[in-house]
Amino acid sequence: MDKARLWLAIASIAAGLPVFAAPAVVVDAVQAPAWVERGGQRVEVKAGDEVRAGDRLRTGEEGRLRLKLAEGSTVKLGKQASFGVEKAEAGGVFRATFTATAGAFRFTTDPSRKGEGRDVEIKTLHVTAGVRGTDLWGKSTPEREFIVLIEGRISVGAAGQPPVTLSTPLDFYERTAAGAAGVKRLDPATLAEYARETEMGTFAEVPRSIR
Repeated sequence: MDKARLWLAIASIAAGLPVFAAPAVVVDAVQAPAWVERGGQRVEVKAGDEVRAGDRLRTGEEGRLRLKLAEGSTVKLGKQASFGVEKAEAGGVFRATFTATAGAFRFTTDPSRKGEGRDVEIKTLHVTAGVRGTDLWGKSTPEREFIVLIEGRISVGAAGQPPVTLSTPLDFYERTAAGAAGVKRLDPATLAEYARETEMGTFAEVPRSIR
């Protein structure tokens, strides 16, 4: 068989094979303890695991998780976090809805892929942020929920309040347990301390004020 016929045969075989889409969300790295809740069961999560719509990820004391999204963004979770995946669709425009109901999280878009289509919502208990291509850090606690803009632009608002657009780095939107909501300003040193909480290998050095 000559080369032309060989390649034609290979192409014919390949054409009959099913095409598997890349997972929308994958666990990129784990600092135990961390689990995924799926179908009423909780199992330890490991690097390489696919995260599906309907899953909820949890980290324990000193646990951390790093997720990779199909459109190139990274999500980092701090200790004692609860992070749900309501929706995650990788085909065409990446669409996802995440619920960060406890603990710290960071969403960072790969700078080289900021121009790609994405429609992402991140919801805490009372605050929702619309993400297109940006870098943000947030946290949910019983006392307050807040989202800090590090780079880019986000639309954010609390239930019953008009949404606002954050476009200035270090501005953050906060909603307190009493229901007060609004935009405030964060200093760079405090953001640097906050950011450590979602990094792998950080333990007791995380300031008590953000635990």
